[in-house]
Amino acid sequence: MFSMNGQANSKVIKIAKHLIFIFYIFVLFYLVLLKGGDAIHIAAHFRGRLTWLEKLNTINFIPFKTIAYYLSSGQSYHIVLTNLLGNILAFCPMVFLLPMLISKRRKMIYTLFITVLIGLSIEVSQLIFMLGSCDIDDMILYICGGILGYLAYVVFLKLQRSLKILEKSETEISRDLTEL
Repeated sequence: MFSMNGQANSKVIKIAKHLIFIFYIFVLFYLVLLKGGDAIHIAAHFRGRLTWLEKLNTINFIPFKTIAYYLSSGQSYHIVLTNLLGNILAFCPMVFLLPMLISKRRKMIYTLFITVLIGLSIEVSQLIFMLGSCDIDDMILYICGGILGYLAYVVFLKLQRSLKILEKSETEISRDLTEL
């Protein structure tokens, strides 16, 4: 009976992890791709006005060009933080959650690969649907967010292991004390 409850709890936890990840992906796409709904208005304005060649010419392939612009242009701190830090922080939870979902794929390279795939899908979608600018700097920021998220995941695992060791030590200490 106990193992069935344990199995049921394990399944509920697994389903909850997947639901949290799916919810996170929807929120990520809503905030980064649709920009909270603002991108749809931008797309409506440009729809039919640009040819595919003009769309392709809007892509920034020069690394750090947009980042340097935001840092040196005198933009308000709110705009700079939203565009730079927002892209980094938006991808931190993904690589923190992903290794918890797929235990066999806890390596950093795998989580960064998924980060790049999702980031590319966002950037290509922005280009195709004119929902924003397609920019290599966004990919750089997404990868930075992926690395930070993965590092947070590693720290989380180490803290979790340390707490288990401490918990075990406390149990052994109390058992030793009762034997005295």
